[in-house]
Amino acid sequence: MCKLLLFLILFSPFYVSAQIQPLTPWWTESGPADTVALGLSVAGLGDINSDGYDDMIVGTEEDRLWIFHGGTTPDSLVDGYLNNPDTDPLGYEFEGYVFNIGDVNGDSWDDIAVKADTAFWHYKKFYIYYAGAAFDTIPDLVIGKPEIERPYRAVGIGDFNGDGGNDFALVDPDYNVGSGIYGRLQIFWGGSSLDSLPDWEITASQEFNGSPSECIGLGDLDFNGCAEIAVGASNFDAPGGISNIGNVQIFYGADYPDEIPDYQLFGIEQGEAFGQALVAIDINYDNISELFVFSYREIPPDYPSSILIYNLFPQPDTLYDYYIGAGPYELGGNPHVVDFNGDGYEDLIKASTGYGGGNGVIHIWLNGDGLDEFIDCAMYGQWMDEKLGLGLANIGDFNGDGIDDIGAGAPGYLGGNPGRNGHGRVHVILGDTTYHQSAGIKETSNPIPTSEILLNVYPNPFNSQVTIAFDLPVGGEVAIDIYDIFGRDVVGARHASPLHNGVGFGESDLRYKPGHHEVSIDAAGWASGIYFVRVKVMTETHASSLAGQKHATQKMVLVK
Repeated sequence: MCKLLLFLILFSPFYVSAQIQPLTPWWTESGPADTVALGLSVAGLGDINSDGYDDMIVGTEEDRLWIFHGGTTPDSLVDGYLNNPDTDPLGYEFEGYVFNIGDVNGDSWDDIAVKADTAFWHYKKFYIYYAGAAFDTIPDLVIGKPEIERPYRAVGIGDFNGDGGNDFALVDPDYNVGSGIYGRLQIFWGGSSLDSLPDWEITASQEFNGSPSECIGLGDLDFNGCAEIAVGASNFDAPGGISNIGNVQIFYGADYPDEIPDYQLFGIEQGEAFGQALVAIDINYDNISELFVFSYREIPPDYPSSILIYNLFPQPDTLYDYYIGAGPYELGGNPHVVDFNGDGYEDLIKASTGYGGGNGVIHIWLNGDGLDEFIDCAMYGQWMDEKLGLGLANIGDFNGDGIDDIGAGAPGYLGGNPGRNGHGRVHVILGDTTYHQSAGIKETSNPIPTSEILLNVYPNPFNSQVTIAFDLPVGGEVAIDIYDIFGRDVVGARHASPLHNGVGFGESDLRYKPGHHEVSIDAAGWASGIYFVRVKVMTETHASSLAGQKHATQKMVLVK
């Protein structure tokens, strides 16, 4: 039975004062002029000056990055700059975005990638710097044209090919494949001798039209010594004109990984943007991460967006196992993992820069006694359009107390005009053992579900016939659809044992009562492969409202 996190993310004054613990910056530095935009991005550097405190680097619009050293009483002076090293006649400039990509050269220090662009032909570069005690201002690797055209972001993914080195990916949703198709993801093998040529890549195609915009490492799910990855394409369009439902592809690592996804997850509603942000966190303490997928899916119907959580072991399926219902604010993104209260468990931090008309907000969900249904900690932007959380990162132990700390940028602080960046500022928010949770995971036990449709198919895998079993929380008209892995409707599907005469796929059946129902499907004429079944119920009282729609999706495999 699906476990549901019934998250009541409410923002009444009573709820805020009773449940959410406020986050107060311990240290803040502001930009000196409205052209700086300090806080565009934030990344941890490790202890680059060997004083026992972790340090951080912060993006600006100055064509240089600011470096701050940690300590018990850090001052307000910048401790160093990472200046643009470019001498190319095209005139590359730092964009202000820096990414921690993990230890890609095997020296036990996390490394960084800095993004640079030029006004000519939209070409961009990434400068790779090996961080740690040997950190200097000279890039150790430059990845630029013609190998890469318009990269969006860099991310460390772990050891995808099992050679002992941690790899990293460049995500490029605007790469022009041709024929109006855009999107590419490139992976570079880590190790002691990196080069600027990609070792693995996937691109969008006519068959798969989503542009890769997110990528994360998932760890080694099948224990073969290679890390798996998840790739999000939030603008994936389903056949039939259903736009931006979104898609997440999961690729299993191998010595020579292929470009065919091992599993796929799909959004189900137009504009859902499923996969717009991804993060992996171990919430059930089995040393295997769960996948968090950000989505504008309305689950439960009271909330306009959600974070869907999938168990990945022994293998993922299309039915989410938990969810976080997001309230009436921008879903946001930029999620990170941090042990914020020092209890040894991974916590979730994310920002919504559009909250409050652009002021921004940072939210933390604490793990430990089971991920609970409340936002545990929050910090709200105090300046109009300051975009709190646009830069956000786990910066390690900045003050030396043994607990992870957070770096948070607000590049719009003291901006001259709405929508533009300003002086900017960056905060350090200290982790602390006094932060605590509110409640635990709630598991449904009612045979008639109270929130969503419970869906199962059996046998699975199947040979010629399969039964679709579903439990409805409410009565209403039911529609059943079956899709292939590309989201195309199955043609010629038919019921062998229909509940009502005249039912057909993609059509509304007669009204069903709440409770358990089963439908048998004859799969004669189908090709072997992976299919997805979706069951949707529309209540009569909300016939014209999305709030009246409830749905569930499940994967099934046909083997002949």
